[in-house]
Amino acid sequence: MNKLLYLALSDITRKNIAPAIRMRSMKNGFKNLLDDQMICISGNSQQRGKAISKLLFSKNIKVFNYLYIESSNIGLSFWDFMLILSFKYRKAKISVFIRDIFPYFKSGWEFANIKGKIANILWFIALFIYKKNVDRMYFPAIAMMNYVDFKNKDTLPPGISNKIDSNTLVRSNSIFYAGGLKAAYDMIPFLNGCKMLTEEIDISVTIFCRENERDFLKDWENLDWLEIYNRSLDELDFSPMIGVVPLRNPHSNMTIALKFMDYISIGLPVIVSGSKATELIVKEEKIGLTAETGNSESYFSALKKILLNKELYKEFKENVLRMRSDSKNSWAKRCEKVLHDFGIDI
Repeated sequence: MNKLLYLALSDITRKNIAPAIRMRSMKNGFKNLLDDQMICISGNSQQRGKAISKLLFSKNIKVFNYLYIESSNIGLSFWDFMLILSFKYRKAKISVFIRDIFPYFKSGWEFANIKGKIANILWFIALFIYKKNVDRMYFPAIAMMNYVDFKNKDTLPPGISNKIDSNTLVRSNSIFYAGGLKAAYDMIPFLNGCKMLTEEIDISVTIFCRENERDFLKDWENLDWLEIYNRSLDELDFSPMIGVVPLRNPHSNMTIALKFMDYISIGLPVIVSGSKATELIVKEEKIGLTAETGNSESYFSALKKILLNKELYKEFKENVLRMRSDSKNSWAKRCEKVLHDFGIDI
């Protein structure tokens, strides 16, 4: 069988970074399915360049007839581009996963500094290259897929990781969030909703975030009901009752947050805002409630409804566990789909 070359345009060893988690999960999925018939090239541009140049100037490049790419938001390096051209020249099959389309939106430029704006320009150049050279594009959700003009395209939403078993001890009335804290997230209205809830219920709110973003919540530290840590999800040492995905960027309507799927892997009912694609899953699967972006009262009402209605919470919990156990939602199924679209038998 011809080998698959998997090009991950990032350092997949980084923790607490959603793109790295996704790329690492896809690598593990391909590895389990193909074993030594798959090679992965990842890292920063210099690391990838070294590996790609070595491969291109060897005879080994000919054993790869399939190239799968997990894209980034900073475009392609010279050697990434040369690798794509080499596969195109040999008429080998190429597919790419487009993670985000921030540069299509005004907010993608407003929130960006100079480096961010340059990255947006490079992203458009990369998209042009993909359109001219790849056979298939994948997107995390239908709305994003429909936004990009390309004939052969499909969805490849994030998968659910192997069951993440946090401590079996469930912390009563506990609310959990893991992820970013800046402009794309609706953190302040969410926390204000929690603050309102503390006047009626004894709750605890735990946030896992990146160390360089903790200052964003400096005015919220030292509250007895709020804990903020720089930790990864596998360091969670208790079972929360609710996971929250508070979003506010228009781009979020077109994608499915990886943290949402991670909450399901832990077995958490969820509250989601600001993402129509994610909210649709929540409603269809009956695994939680939605809140209105920017509306503290809405977060307050949704949180209170789940925490005080034990029957409703039990229903959501059972549906989450059912969704988690369904193999169609796994990363392995995502990898199987890519391989099937390539025509690779497994």
